[in-house]
Amino acid sequence: MNPQLHAWLQAQQDRLDQLIYQAANRYYRTQRDYYEFRNLDYDIEVTTQESFQLSAGRDLCYDRPTIGYTYSLWYHARRVNTFLMYFLRELSNADPAAPLDVFDLGAGTGAVQWAVGLVYAGMKACGLPTPRLHIINVDSSAFMLDYNRNFLWQQFLTAYPACQDINCSFEVNSWNTPVEGHGGAAWVVSSYLFDHAENQDFLADGFQALVRLYKPERVLMLTSNQTAKTRQLHLVAEAVRKVGYQMAPYKADVPLFRGALPLVTTLRRALREQRHLNVPAKEVTWDDHSFAALALARTQSAMAFSADSPAAIREWNLYLAPIVVRRDIQLNDQQRKAAEHANRPAIISGPAGCGKSVVITERIRNLVEERQYDPTLQILLCSFNKALIATLTNWLSELLDNSKCVPTLDGFRFKGSALRNISCLWFDVLPTRLGGLKGHLELSNWHTSTMTRIVEQVRLKHQLPTDKHADILHPDFLLEEFHRVYYGLSYDTDNQYATQPRPGRGKSPKLDAGKTRRQLVAECFALYVPELVKTDSFTSRRLAFLRQLRRGNHPLKYDYLFVDEFQDCTPADFEIFQHLLHNPEHLVLAGDLAQSVQIGRSSAAKIPRLEGMVQRRIPYRLQGSYRLPFRISEAIRGISEHINTLYEGDSSAGVISPYKGSPPGARPILVYAEDSAQLADKLAEVIRTYACFNLREVAILEKDTLLKTTLENRLPPGIPVDTDTILKLKGLEKTCVVWSTSAGIEHRGELFEFIYTILTRTSCLLIIALQPHTLPIYLPVLRQLHTERLICWDEESRQQFRKIQAMDISEQLEVEELEAE
Repeated sequence: MNPQLHAWLQAQQDRLDQLIYQAANRYYRTQRDYYEFRNLDYDIEVTTQESFQLSAGRDLCYDRPTIGYTYSLWYHARRVNTFLMYFLRELSNADPAAPLDVFDLGAGTGAVQWAVGLVYAGMKACGLPTPRLHIINVDSSAFMLDYNRNFLWQQFLTAYPACQDINCSFEVNSWNTPVEGHGGAAWVVSSYLFDHAENQDFLADGFQALVRLYKPERVLMLTSNQTAKTRQLHLVAEAVRKVGYQMAPYKADVPLFRGALPLVTTLRRALREQRHLNVPAKEVTWDDHSFAALALARTQSAMAFSADSPAAIREWNLYLAPIVVRRDIQLNDQQRKAAEHANRPAIISGPAGCGKSVVITERIRNLVEERQYDPTLQILLCSFNKALIATLTNWLSELLDNSKCVPTLDGFRFKGSALRNISCLWFDVLPTRLGGLKGHLELSNWHTSTMTRIVEQVRLKHQLPTDKHADILHPDFLLEEFHRVYYGLSYDTDNQYATQPRPGRGKSPKLDAGKTRRQLVAECFALYVPELVKTDSFTSRRLAFLRQLRRGNHPLKYDYLFVDEFQDCTPADFEIFQHLLHNPEHLVLAGDLAQSVQIGRSSAAKIPRLEGMVQRRIPYRLQGSYRLPFRISEAIRGISEHINTLYEGDSSAGVISPYKGSPPGARPILVYAEDSAQLADKLAEVIRTYACFNLREVAILEKDTLLKTTLENRLPPGIPVDTDTILKLKGLEKTCVVWSTSAGIEHRGELFEFIYTILTRTSCLLIIALQPHTLPIYLPVLRQLHTERLICWDEESRQQFRKIQAMDISEQLEVEELEAE
């Protein structure tokens, strides 16, 4: 070891203390004065308290805005100190003529970058040759990397300008996602990745796969010195040894720096004494004996072992960025099996974000390729979501061989065919496009206004006061009843509806067959159906299309039919599918009963066997949510479990499975305000603060026009705000979803399914907006959220959520249970 370099490094101790102190002060002033972050002190206090979870052996979420600042004032110097002696030895022996890529997996605030940078600056100061460095910082926390890049590293460069020669990049990613280096020799450093909640086999196999890809000359792994974590550390090290590595010396017990960081300690105490924050007054030191570390070096015999391809390594890549180009998605084994073509009926189910729609398009491609783009082949792909069909069509255009097929209106035509071979159709246009039933789409409020007028007629006829039978003589209930029962169960006559069962509709409101209340509803329908026919309504076209199919007046039939979001199908819809297929065994369904918000639990759970279907359906149950951020999955798992009990454990309403490698995101953020203006102010602050998550749009669910108008005036033009019903967004995703708890929902009988579907529409950020007029029906759902996996935005929001937790919700639960019967 070069004694001059060693002495130079030792002399930097006070300067590093000063740099951490200066970076923290600059961050605090920037947030307070430039961004006017009103929540700054509260967030610092909460992140400090949450950091104690590390010492208790629990996860730290790293998703609050000030986490980088808070972490740096306690841990950053310690982490730098644990790495310094290792990099001093290794960099001194590195080939100065060769480029060197240092992959820091779990980079956090950049302790590895500081340690490497300090040794590099020292070598320059001592006139020693240095390698060409590229440091790749990888972390799933955008806030940690942001603090690393914009504050700590910038401050470091002011003191050590020679380090500007180091090429640094920053990747917000899961540790097991391959990233690109510069093609030089590689070192891999993993810093505190192996928390106790990880799956041991996945860790070992996944890390081994990364090593096989990068073929690093050096591997350094650190974790907390806790029994479970050190056990996992050794398990991973053993997996790495099996692919050509041996243990290397690492003297972590002889740190370069000792003692206190006086300036950083002063700053922490100022937060406590001047800002009155609950921050420990304990002295900050360089000493850290709370970690375990292992170093490995590649053996000569390993130089020639074959590396896995990037495609193979993606078997361990559980993070899928928001989809832009469909062909870039790599299926895992479970998805690949479900995507295989088979001439048997199949059901592909799984929780939100597990890849059902991806599997559907892949399965269609496999079928088409197996049939070699047969010009006689006829395939129908349909869904109840118009926007989802457009997305699926775009994905297919990326998957199919454009030398063998051409896009057409609503699908694709193969070379040599005069007809469209793949039809991609929104379910609601089947009567028009396939049945030739022309007409117009009625205005969205036409049904409500028509049914309101009919209710008035029926009340007048029977001289009923407005409060009599108000629960059933209401347009919202009647329209839902008409869709789910009259049409959904194919009750073609008023008498059928008045006398037959209503499966899936529960006992609230009470509508016994043959009784007065049922007869009143039947009268309303008797007046409603002629109005549908008279105006040539879409709903009447759907009824006419079904009758047309029953008469056999539809010569075109399909060889294969694929349905996405099958949980929205009524028995009548399945009958339509029956008539559209040559062979009923060529029906493939994809969906999730936990997101069944349109047709009722009992109906959704009973998928009818089509007439002529002999073979049993093949069930494919996909696990995990690759799209939904891990912390959101954790937070809403209780809701998912509750829904599963409502379906009596049906696997098609399975419990959501959080995956560590899912897209970077944050815990759901609870925001409370007294009115819409104040709420919009807070939401705008949240969205600005989380700008480093690259939010592209904000979707407010359910429909809350007032909040939309108020919020969009506070956001920059580059972030559009929209509000709609979840029924139009099902199957799609948005980077930021705001659940407005003041807005009502269409189907109260499926309250949990409805809210679960809203909460799973995000690929990044989920905000739950609370106000004094938050609807009481939502309280049971809010109570099911995992408290430790929530962010209360400010003290007011935290206090309000505590009130919700303390409320007596037995009445709401009774209503939910009654409606579920």
